[in-house]
Amino acid sequence: MSWLFLLSLVLHVSCQQFGSLPPRPTTGIRLFLGEEDIAIANFSMIAAGLFHEVDIDRPDGIATNNQIGPDGQNDGLWCQSSLNQNMIGIWYYPDGTTVPLGSGSPLFANNTATGQIGLLRNGGIANVQGLYSCVIPNEEGIDQTLYVATYGNGDFLKNAELPMIDGNGSSFQLLSSVDADPPVFSLSFNVTNRSPTIVTCSVDNGNQFNVSDNDLIRTVTPVNNDVQVQVSVIFRMRVSGLYKCFVTTDRITTTPLVSTNMAARDITVTGSPSNLVYSRDSLLSVTLGWSPSAVISATPQYHVFVNNSNGIIMNNNTTNTELSLSLSPDDEYNIRLVATGEDLP
Repeated sequence: MSWLFLLSLVLHVSCQQFGSLPPRPTTGIRLFLGEEDIAIANFSMIAAGLFHEVDIDRPDGIATNNQIGPDGQNDGLWCQSSLNQNMIGIWYYPDGTTVPLGSGSPLFANNTATGQIGLLRNGGIANVQGLYSCVIPNEEGIDQTLYVATYGNGDFLKNAELPMIDGNGSSFQLLSSVDADPPVFSLSFNVTNRSPTIVTCSVDNGNQFNVSDNDLIRTVTPVNNDVQVQVSVIFRMRVSGLYKCFVTTDRITTTPLVSTNMAARDITVTGSPSNLVYSRDSLLSVTLGWSPSAVISATPQYHVFVNNSNGIIMNNNTTNTELSLSLSPDDEYNIRLVATGEDLP
């Protein structure tokens, strides 16, 4: 009887096949969740029960942890590139150490396939949950980094753990000439607790728009047992008004959980000031003066950018309508002025 039991056990384990490799992108890089047979966004959040080392489940369309049977495709979390190169990519734990290749528990990496490396799970991840990263080259051979937050099934479902915006860290930066059409500027702020997948902003009229990856820069910094993500949103529009941004976490579930009430401090971009003039006080000193905008929805803060032949060399902020500058002689200067709201730090 014991021999029959052992035989049945061996046969049962052997039925769990590795499965075929998932399809790769034709261009660029991406994260691919094998069990649900879907590409997921950078900085998405998934439960541990949604990725495995073998083919256990097939897509059910609602990303639950209820297994309904294998489909022939491996159920790992795959970091993929369109680059046709073998033994590609590296997975990193939240603490920055490398996930081992070939074997390990509860996680290991598999890079035996062309153009992709899988994060495979064979145990509980309560002690290693958090924000994982994958470094993989794109089709041009340039290393890129993708992030995914993975949590144990219980911690994943904690509705209160949503991304939090630190309102004390907002900053404004002009990224182009004020005369550019449209001018380009950025709003930066720090996000803690859970990494943001989606950044949604609105301007003045309340109409919201998702910020595209091309206009979104996220920089990850470890903070104690958490991470801080500095988000820089780039705006390319000539619109005066109230800019407000929200962050959400795209959790791969039936109904992704998002934060809808965590707004960055409002940034008001007023109408353009006018009548910029200067007077020379001395050989090395100049006083600028200007008229405030006719369209002001908050007490303006003025940003004065001074360029010489080497680029921007000075960035002064003031709430007044005049400013004294010290300039070196024997050079030409280009002075530009932009106004934003009073709530910038």
